[in-house]
Amino acid sequence: MSMLGLAMMGAVPSGALRPYVTRLTAYREHYASPLTRSEAAMPGAVLILGFGAAMGVGEARVTSFTGGLSDRFTVTRTLGPAEGVQVSLTPFGARRLFGVPMRELTNLVVPIEDLLGAWARRAVERLGETASWPERLALTDRLLTERILAGPELGQEVPWAWARLLSSGGRVGPSWLASSLGWSHRHLVARFHDQVGLTPKTAARVIRFQSALRLLQSGRAIAGVAADCGFYDQAHMNREFRVLGDTTPGQIRPRPAAAPSDTDRMTRTVYALARYQNCAKAIDFLTAAFGFRVHEASKNDQGVVTHAELLVGDDLIMVGEGRPGGPGMYIAVDDPDTHLARAQAAGATITMELTDQPYGSREYACADPEGNVWYFGTYRP
Repeated sequence: MSMLGLAMMGAVPSGALRPYVTRLTAYREHYASPLTRSEAAMPGAVLILGFGAAMGVGEARVTSFTGGLSDRFTVTRTLGPAEGVQVSLTPFGARRLFGVPMRELTNLVVPIEDLLGAWARRAVERLGETASWPERLALTDRLLTERILAGPELGQEVPWAWARLLSSGGRVGPSWLASSLGWSHRHLVARFHDQVGLTPKTAARVIRFQSALRLLQSGRAIAGVAADCGFYDQAHMNREFRVLGDTTPGQIRPRPAAAPSDTDRMTRTVYALARYQNCAKAIDFLTAAFGFRVHEASKNDQGVVTHAELLVGDDLIMVGEGRPGGPGMYIAVDDPDTHLARAQAAGATITMELTDQPYGSREYACADPEGNVWYFGTYRP
């Protein structure tokens, strides 16, 4: 770990894992001096399968750890070079993985061996023996799929209520949820304590906070975000941001310069693109030979990397699966169906039909009269 800073590669979980895991991220970090961070409350649990130096989390020193959902921010502190895989769990993924009521883990940080025993020790050992990040992510996916699907079955009622909270940005009330399910308020709270770890009202606060955070990061005005997210006023939003994120809305907007910033992602339209038959190998070469940094990578259901975003300084290029042929051009469009019809009408040769990609884009490709290939889709890195 001679390079200082944080490097990451993200992956979308395989199909069977998606109801339980929202993101897999391989990481490596090393700083010249200890770095203290305030980790905001989020509507999910985090599992760290780590090796290297321990990390300070609250009052604990841990290497591989997890916990339940929180109604407050958590202070972490790096204590040396470390690497591993971070797993972002839904409450129901955590409930099935750990096999204990989520209320027992609320606001706690726990070494994973305390919950998962020999499975955790063996998983960390195997990940540490796996050098390639794509292979490390694929192994994590397989291990979690097997373990979670063997866990206790959960009913559909609480996941349904949770989905309503997420889709509304936390603005659906507990009374409506209980009435819709035909439950009493007391029963709804009891079921949330078991499967989520927070009451519906507290879970809604965390979801609303995260929704407001995303809007501020996109460049929205503070007053408008406060109104749209259902805060009583800006003072109410300020209090929630301090409790849940150890920050204030004013510290979020404008955002510090980053590469790439969320605002850049919303406004940028043209991206450089290179295609390879083996994306994982290409990523290893590009990072080793040219010093590119992995920002994010996505896998298909077979665990094969099909798309990645690499940072070159503060700029971003995309790597995709396909026939090699040198760098191409990808253009982000809002309505690819209409765009395709226009291109066909103008005489473009369609080289890839309109396709819904596993990394979330709806896109197509066409050749111009000189034979250059252009890609158009909804994806904005």
